[in-house]
Amino acid sequence: TGLDRVYELREPAGLFSSGLVQSGDVVVSDLAAQRVCATVAELAGDDLLEIGQGSGTKSLIIARRCLASITAVDVLESKVSAAQGRIRRAGLGNRVRSCAFDGTLLAGSDLPKALNRTFGCVFLDAPCSGTGTMRRHPEIASSLTPEGVSEQTRLQAALLAAASARVAPDGHLVYSTCSVLAEENGCVVDAFLASDAAKGFSRVRDDMQTVTASGSCDGHFCAVLKRK
Repeated sequence: TGLDRVYELREPAGLFSSGLVQSGDVVVSDLAAQRVCATVAELAGDDLLEIGQGSGTKSLIIARRCLASITAVDVLESKVSAAQGRIRRAGLGNRVRSCAFDGTLLAGSDLPKALNRTFGCVFLDAPCSGTGTMRRHPEIASSLTPEGVSEQTRLQAALLAAASARVAPDGHLVYSTCSVLAEENGCVVDAFLASDAAKGFSRVRDDMQTVTASGSCDGHFCAVLKRK
């Protein structure tokens, strides 16, 4: 699978009472999400920009799998604060920095110093419908609408175009969701590659799409692009 040090969790109550999760020594994550992290870590090189950090789960996994310096952004201050705390407790504060910033603005010129440059790898963990997690969150199905999906795809397209501006020559751009809907996955990437913003970019491997199944893994999508 390309993964190591991964264990099946059978007694969650015992794990959480152990304190290992709180300290950052153990990170609980779906297997498909870990496959995405392994792909990013493989391509990270010396420096990585992570867009959509959330609470920092993927940051922790990626940082443990590579030696890259990671700059991570999320639009919500509350999530940035939570991620910073987890990263600090895990002893990775010297390699992972987090900041609050709107990822759709990354192609602009008025950027914080930490973001006003290009990176060898840019990882966009895009907001999505979450349909790939319905085995654990079945309530998603009741709130899913065509209008909601369309709104998400517009945001995903804007984020992907903006993220591409931060990719260095010969660098990689990784696009990922926890969705099983083609509209949010391959269609977003195809539309980007057909746009002016994608000049010099191309797919360098087949897209990854896992499907959700009881007792298996969530549905995750991952596409890898390279800038010539």
